[in-house]
Amino acid sequence: MTWLMGIDPGVSGAIAIIDLFGRRLWLHDIPYMMVKLGRTKARNELQEAAVAELLRGLLRDSLGDLISTIEVQSPAPMIGGRAEEGGFKQRGSPSSMNQQLGGYYMLRGIMTGVGISYTPVSAADWKRSFNLSKDKNESRHAASRLLPLCVDAFTPGKARADYAEATMLAIYGAGKRGLHIPTNIQLVPRERQRKAV
Repeated sequence: MTWLMGIDPGVSGAIAIIDLFGRRLWLHDIPYMMVKLGRTKARNELQEAAVAELLRGLLRDSLGDLISTIEVQSPAPMIGGRAEEGGFKQRGSPSSMNQQLGGYYMLRGIMTGVGISYTPVSAADWKRSFNLSKDKNESRHAASRLLPLCVDAFTPGKARADYAEATMLAIYGAGKRGLHIPTNIQLVPRERQRKAV
């Protein structure tokens, strides 16, 4: 009764959970909340308790037979030109980079804390294994092809690309362990999604 979990971290990230025995797919937004910082500033913060509750329930329901894969987050790359043109600059603000990395490491800490082991993998590595580029639409097409009964969950205009990327991460984890993904997996409707506090 193997279950799979793929996590595409970030404020707009997603968690995909596949029950191979029950042939079901759950898709979740990673729970973030906008927190005010003074009068004019605000930022999104990971809701750790909600994530922990979701993961505890998953670990319980899977009876510990869970393969988890999380995409590695790293600092934004340096972009720019020659030193005489002002040198290299970092893409993204330091605060957004801190938020991104902070959320990623909190997710890893929560998984460890509730007893879920996981495999971190870079976006380049898992996408290369499916012959995908950085284009998120390619992940949508690949997820739709592998799970044709769940195509609405990956269709542009209906769902975010993060759902497809999280699903592909779960499938990547299964493939690394030689598990076959059946094509008759069905999407669990939003109103019946796994509950996070």
